[in-house]
Amino acid sequence: MKKNINWKLFFLLIAVCAVTGVMVLPFTYALAIFYGGTAEEILFRLFLMTLLVWITSKIKKAKDGGPTKIGVWLAIIITGVIFGLGHLGIRNAMTAITGHVILRAVLLNGALSIIYGCLYWKKGLESAMIAHFSTDIVLHILIPHVIAPIFI
Repeated sequence: MKKNINWKLFFLLIAVCAVTGVMVLPFTYALAIFYGGTAEEILFRLFLMTLLVWITSKIKKAKDGGPTKIGVWLAIIITGVIFGLGHLGIRNAMTAITGHVILRAVLLNGALSIIYGCLYWKKGLESAMIAHFSTDIVLHILIPHVIAPIFI
């Protein structure tokens, strides 16, 4: 017998997870990984970083007419800081936001963002997405569900 999926309940659970930052069901981990690897990379790398590189190239161009390396690095770093600040919402669900929490979020997420930005600059959007997917798989699945239980 074929089971019907209650789509209203399914999308309600997804909305609850998105708003609260709480992973209600195991599939929400997969949704978080998919969201990070696609939506965040499109938003931060394809749109924001590209926009910042374009703005810096309007200010100063390289000899070949393209953006300068300093302009690209500036765009990568600014995008990294904004990327780190963008992850404070989930931190707010877990702990109070303090200066230390903000600094930690910006440094840790910003460091990953710089790696993703370099991959986007040198290899393209797909490389940044794959790196982000891989990071999220390690952080959301392997460490809490595979590695941590070994030591607990």
